[in-house]
Amino acid sequence: MPPENHETIEALEHLGLSWKEAELYQLLVSLGHATVGKLSAFTKMSRTKIYSTLENLQAEGWIKVVSEKPITYAPMEPKGLLERRRTDVLGYLKIARDKLTSLYERSRGGFSETVTYRGLSVLQKTEEMISGAEREVNAVTAFLPWEAMGMMGPLLDEIIMERGVEVKIVVSRELKDQPELKKLKGRLKIASGVLPKAGMIIVDDEVMFGAAEKGKTSKTRGDLFAIWTANPELVAFTRILFRHLWNE
Repeated sequence: MPPENHETIEALEHLGLSWKEAELYQLLVSLGHATVGKLSAFTKMSRTKIYSTLENLQAEGWIKVVSEKPITYAPMEPKGLLERRRTDVLGYLKIARDKLTSLYERSRGGFSETVTYRGLSVLQKTEEMISGAEREVNAVTAFLPWEAMGMMGPLLDEIIMERGVEVKIVVSRELKDQPELKKLKGRLKIASGVLPKAGMIIVDDEVMFGAAEKGKTSKTRGDLFAIWTANPELVAFTRILFRHLWNE
C-alpha cells in the first residue's frame, strides 16, 4: 500500500483541498494512475465518495482522465501544478495585503487620520497606492528618487493596460527632460511647470504629500518625508489643486 504522508496532506489542505481530496491526490501521485476500483483498495472511502472527490479534483485542475474504458485518472505533474498555485496564491496575497492595509489605515481614528512615512517607507507606500489604483493616479513632483524609477514603468503598465486607470503626472521643468522620465511618456500623460521642492500623489480616494528634507532634490530615498490621508475633504481639495496645476 502506498505510504500516506500526513504532512503532505496537511500542506495540501492549506492550499484549499479537503483532507479526502488531498488523500486521493497523494494516492494518485504514488500510483501514477488508477481507476476508482484500484483507489478503493487503498482508502476507506466508499466508491461514491471517491467518484465525487475525483470530480472535484478534476474540476479544480489537480487531476485528469487518461482513459475512458475503464475510467482511469492520473495526477497533474506536482511541480508545475504547485508552482502555478504558488503564483496564484502570491497574487491573491498581494491583493488582500494592499486592499486590507488601505482599509485598515482608513479605519484607524476615522477618515481624518494621517500617517507619516520617511525614507524607504515613502516609496513602499507609493507603490502600494499605485498598485491598488482602480480609477485614477494623479501626481505632482519636483523630485524623483532613483529607486522609484525601476518600479514605476512595470507598475504603470499594469494599472493602465490591465485596469484602464488614467495616469497624469505634473513634473518640474528640471525633471521633464530626465531620461528615466522620458521612458514613461508613452505610458501616461505628463505636463511640466514651476513647482516647489515637494510633491503629492492622489490615488482614487487617498492622497499623500511628500517632500525632500532640507530642500534636497531627493536623489536618494533617505531624504524623503511624506504624510498620507484618506480624509475626503483633503482628497477633494487636492484634486482641485491638481487640476489647476495640470491646466497651467
